[in-house]
Amino acid sequence: MVPGYYSKLVLVFSLFIVGCYKKGSVDEAIKSVEQASLIKEYDNPSLFVGEAYCYYVYQSVLDPVKIPPQKFGEFVKGGTLSLKFITGYNQWISSKKGELCKLVVGQDFKPIDLDENKKYVIFLNKSAIHNDGQDIKITQNHEKLHVAFSLFKNKRDRISKIWSSMPIKEKNEFKESHPGYNFSNEEVVLREFFAYKFQGQFNKGIQFLID
Repeated sequence: MVPGYYSKLVLVFSLFIVGCYKKGSVDEAIKSVEQASLIKEYDNPSLFVGEAYCYYVYQSVLDPVKIPPQKFGEFVKGGTLSLKFITGYNQWISSKKGELCKLVVGQDFKPIDLDENKKYVIFLNKSAIHNDGQDIKITQNHEKLHVAFSLFKNKRDRISKIWSSMPIKEKNEFKESHPGYNFSNEEVVLREFFAYKFQGQFNKGIQFLID
């Protein structure tokens, strides 16, 4: 046997095992995201606004002054909502602020349609996606990355480190290129930065998050 052959063979085998483990981990993570998510596609933007807009306002994800319902329906391509907040939302929607939001949305408002077996609802506004000339898969990936960001929150420090290391100019450019978000909320910043960074490379984004 060639000297060192056994050692090289062990190294190659070890790398193979590590590679398989990582692939398995990524596959399991993707499966977790898909099992936790209810995906709803809307052909009519009014239905998207009616079900999603006030929840966005409740979660402080958007600024309702900058993004009123009509603009929301025209330009917002999708969204991800955690159903763990649904009880609080249902209480809020009956408060003065909630009633005002329903009034602004108008007759299109409707309660969120739930699935008790899911933890998240992913909304896809097909009209806005097509008007933007974007593949619906990109928006779907973006929203699934939001779910992953929430499910694997113990890994967020990796995203935070990248964001923190970026020059202020680049941070400002990112925020300016995505108007309407509540970027005063650090969690919103990190979630959107992560999703936009990897929406075209979904598996790579999942691997980055869980490695």
